[in-house]
Amino acid sequence: TPVIIVPGNWTETEIRYQARSIAGSMTNNCSFNCVAAKVLVMDRDWPLRQRFLGALYRVLKGIPLRHAYYPGARDRYDRFIRRYQQAEEYGDTNGDSCLPDADPVFIPWT
Repeated sequence: TPVIIVPGNWTETEIRYQARSIAGSMTNNCSFNCVAAKVLVMDRDWPLRQRFLGALYRVLKGIPLRHAYYPGARDRYDRFIRRYQQAEEYGDTNGDSCLPDADPVFIPWT
């Protein structure tokens, strides 16, 4: 699901708010919702682009990884990472999973 970022002269408060909102959309239900945010569409020349992306990355880094409960999720994730080697992985590996398990499979936010 794409998220379209409309450029503007955003304040720091607006940047942080939108970063938290998008991160929540990405990570809700372990990101297995059919409407989970997966693609950001934004103007590459927006002067606040890097500031916004930095805020989003900081939020994602602090969100605990979740148990990848969907069958085959780890295999699909591994194929994605091999195909898109520039993908960056985020997430707090020290947090609690949403489904405790004796042998959990965790997938970083990408």
